[in-house]
Amino acid sequence: MLKKVDYIEDLLLNESFNQFNDLRLTYYASEIMEKLGCEEEEEMTHSMDRVFQVCQSINLPVQSNFRRIYRYDGNKLSIDWKVSPLGCYLLMINGNPCNPNVARAQVFFAARKSEAD
Repeated sequence: MLKKVDYIEDLLLNESFNQFNDLRLTYYASEIMEKLGCEEEEEMTHSMDRVFQVCQSINLPVQSNFRRIYRYDGNKLSIDWKVSPLGCYLLMINGNPCNPNVARAQVFFAARKSEAD
């Protein structure tokens, strides 16, 4: 029988819970995505999946940069994420490049990187 596996849950559970004391999780993923013009929850979910794949492939501690939270807007309870400045950057560069605002952010960060080199 096939079982759906949530590898994000495994990543979050396998890391030290004590790291939450020192976190600088100052941004909300939903607000970042909204400012980029990504209003569909599915688009944020896809971006977050890509971010977690990046973290997993380079052994970047997920709990140091992301924390799942639940927000209630008066009508609906939804999953959101508190993210660090690095998490914010990762979210923007792993967004859907078909969105013009996401594409501009990606080019902006690429240009800043090339200027620094």
